[in-house]
Amino acid sequence: GSTAATHTVILVMALPPDINDGLAAVREQLYRECRTKDEATAMIEAVLREARMEGWRIETGSLRRPSRSG
Repeated sequence: GSTAATHTVILVMALPPDINDGLAAVREQLYRECRTKDEATAMIEAVLREARMEGWRIETGSLRRPSRSG
């Protein structure tokens, strides 16, 4: 018989350079300053709004990487 291998594919949206730069600036500012979660979310929303990319759901919390089995 044959053995089937399972692979995981993670899709990541590539952001246009101006949006990526804006979010990178927010990230650097958040590293330097102590902001509340609401303030940080508002900063990210402002970058997206400026780029006319409204409608995104911003989630906060820890990111989990898929575990490798085997």
